[in-house]
Amino acid sequence: MHSLCSGRSSSCMDVFWHGHSCKEGTREPKSNQACWVPRIAANHEQDCRQISELMELG
Repeated sequence: MHSLCSGRSSSCMDVFWHGHSCKEGTREPKSNQACWVPRIAANHEQDCRQISELMELG
């Protein structure tokens, strides 16, 4: 999850990226696939790397 915040209005919105293993997360976006499919794949790879690094730290 990522947070998008606006300094002007002091508001914040949480954004959930697809790509997780549940039913809703495995479907591909319907629009702008050229942008979103690689981005979701990169997020997944980054998550895997970070989880592995955290596990190595104990």
